[in-house]
Amino acid sequence: MREALAQNPRALGYRFNRWTLSTLAEHVRREVHVCVHPFTISRAVHRLGYSYVRPKYCLRHRQKRAAVRRARRQRDAA
Repeated sequence: MREALAQNPRALGYRFNRWTLSTLAEHVRREVHVCVHPFTISRAVHRLGYSYVRPKYCLRHRQKRAAVRRARRQRDAA
């Protein structure tokens, strides 16, 4: 599992760029032929020193509040 985490999933033939707990559990099932629950994968990932957080696609912290308020007013007026 450590080797899989160190690589991009695409390098292993998958069609996604980031590991999720479910896809990592599926990878372990295919490679080692052992069914593992994603929660168990989460604990193992933590023990290996990795942190698992889902990526957040929010840029709110980089926006200027005044510009956002102005854009909302213009949108509502339209």
